[in-house]
Amino acid sequence: MPGSPGCEALIADGAAPVAGPAELTEVLAGRPPRRAVALPAAGTDAARVLAALRTDQPRDVEELAARTGLSLRATGRAVTDLELRGLARLQPGQTYLRSALAASAA
Repeated sequence: MPGSPGCEALIADGAAPVAGPAELTEVLAGRPPRRAVALPAAGTDAARVLAALRTDQPRDVEELAARTGLSLRATGRAVTDLELRGLARLQPGQTYLRSALAASAA
């Protein structure tokens, strides 16, 4: 399931997600598709929150707000934006991690 810890681990290990038969053919031929990762623009709230996220230590919105200097509302909007882009993953306890996709794009 996309976004699950198992899926994230497979992508981090080099697995290539495919979106159809044509992409599968490319992967099987040794040419995995490269998708452009849309990182947030520098200086935006989302970029600040992404910089504060880690891949190994979940952080809650309050901690992210404290680390970025953003309000809780702005931090919540930014982390939701990152989650929708596939750059952050929601964890148990309303904490967030930087996704493998974000880590590979950094």
